[in-house]
Amino acid sequence: MQMYFTRTSRLKPWFSDNSRHRGPSHNPANASPYALQTGFTLLEILVVVSIVMIMTSIIVLGFTGADTNTRIKTEAQRLALLVELARSASMQSNREWGLYIEKREYRFVSLDSVTGSWNSVNQREFRPRILPNNISLRLLRTTQTDDSDAINVSGSDIAEAPASEQPDIVIFSDGELTPFKINVQVDQEFAVWLVQTDGLSRAAAEQVTSER
Repeated sequence: MQMYFTRTSRLKPWFSDNSRHRGPSHNPANASPYALQTGFTLLEILVVVSIVMIMTSIIVLGFTGADTNTRIKTEAQRLALLVELARSASMQSNREWGLYIEKREYRFVSLDSVTGSWNSVNQREFRPRILPNNISLRLLRTTQTDDSDAINVSGSDIAEAPASEQPDIVIFSDGELTPFKINVQVDQEFAVWLVQTDGLSRAAAEQVTSER
């Protein structure tokens, strides 16, 4: 019995035929005109830069306002604390102290019982303080409605000192002091802090919504 064998060709893998299975053409000439626009136009860049500048200015202004209000609060609390420290120092030294209030600064003094003059206090915490960032002080005069509560200075060393040299606030060695109210402020755009005492209670700082 004769057997016949036919010669068969090798099968090629399906991916070897590049002509039939080639993907879409990548020729840049055939690409869509929208696919070629990969950058930003000058107008788009200017718009983005303008938005960033506006947002930055808003943030900076917000921080500036918050920082100013914080400084006003700090200065008011510092003044109230220094008044109480001066009260303690006056009682310990058995000597009258005083406080001069000006628009942009304040300073503590003590009374020389021999000469009757008010001298600056050289201690570091009581040195004259100049207020920063346009912060100003305004002393609000207080009146005593009850004569029994009024502080009597007659017969004391303070009464012998010239009236022009009298401090705005007198701190007595017995713990009393001149009643006062002091506004700590910049302008109407920022909060106003009030430092006050009735002459017997502790000096305290508090924020107020309107000038008192």
